[in-house]
Amino acid sequence: MRKSILLGVVSIALMGLGGSVYAYGGGGGECSVKKEKRMRAKADRVMDKIDATDEQRVAIEAELDNAIASWVELRGATRAVPKELLNQWKEEAPDKEVIVRLVDERIEALRAAAYETIDSALAVHQTLEPAQREKVGEMMSRRMGKRGHRGER
Repeated sequence: MRKSILLGVVSIALMGLGGSVYAYGGGGGECSVKKEKRMRAKADRVMDKIDATDEQRVAIEAELDNAIASWVELRGATRAVPKELLNQWKEEAPDKEVIVRLVDERIEALRAAAYETIDSALAVHQTLEPAQREKVGEMMSRRMGKRGHRGER
């Protein structure tokens, strides 16, 4: 049970990471570069706190690269969707099939990026020793608060 909870927390964290890249302009630009640097710095701080070995750092950084790449790709692939939806809105008779197709494509792209992030989270989980996973779980628990979200600081 405890292992499942930790795995879930790590998965949520990596999906949050990916979501942050996606939400904050992961398609490129100065803003996304700054966000990515902050995420990498946070990952480095966590790895320092859990005394990650050089081998673990390389593996975790590779998974972080994969997660970021998935969400950046998603951001780029779906960038045109709002414009297409607006074009449909401006039509005298919007085409429901076109709108549904756009939404379905975006949902599937999001699902694919989320699944890739889960794979990365599972790989990170396997990379860490049990004591390190416990430390990460404790850090996440403090960050999330008692009710399962960002509680008190």
